[in-house]
Amino acid sequence: MSSAQPNTVAVNTTSNKYNYKTIDELNKLIQPSGAKWCLYGVIKFRREINLNCMLIGICDPTSYGKGQKGASCLLYRESFAGTIELPIQAEIGQLIRLHRMKITNYKPESGCIQLKSSNFYSWLIFDGNDDISHEPVAQSSISYSFSNDDCQKIDALRAWLLSFGDNETLHHELDFQFALPELKSFNDQSTQTIENEMKDNSTTAIATVKDIGELSEFFSATDENESPKKRLHTD
Repeated sequence: MSSAQPNTVAVNTTSNKYNYKTIDELNKLIQPSGAKWCLYGVIKFRREINLNCMLIGICDPTSYGKGQKGASCLLYRESFAGTIELPIQAEIGQLIRLHRMKITNYKPESGCIQLKSSNFYSWLIFDGNDDISHEPVAQSSISYSFSNDDCQKIDALRAWLLSFGDNETLHHELDFQFALPELKSFNDQSTQTIENEMKDNSTTAIATVKDIGELSEFFSATDENESPKKRLHTD
């Protein structure tokens, strides 16, 4: 369910903290472990692949400057245990919170880390300019958890964006490499069907925002340990 009306949203205010990783921390992992990670970031790039898949590139203060430039996030429209719509409302410069993302390939020489939504993932979108409200402008489900740690993450990213002074810096200075999925790997069937097909025929191109028309370097984005079993969706 996408962007529910305010009077239908249930917020679970909790003291339980998720372990949010920075992009730099994710890049320093020795190898992908199949673990599901949570992270906050600023949306730097967005592209709707089809009705069931969307690509979002994110950055954070640890991905600025030389070295790793950001994270590429493949998001799927989940079709079992309740549909999780894609964040098609997302705009460049907004903030996104992602829960249960899996690293699908680790290739440090590419300067890019690629993540993919796992079963029962979730997302929240926040205004990048509003320095008062911590209420999301869109969410993937009717209910979601929220804590003081979330407020701190949001405030820190907003302060970081404010330090640049204008959107031109965000668009041009925070360039990064992202993973662009090959279109033949996707179709308009259910998410689970797409994920199963990707196990057999999955290629991904490394590209930059500037050279999107010249795809060259390919690597696999398979998800070997994903279980199709139903389980309760919690945020």
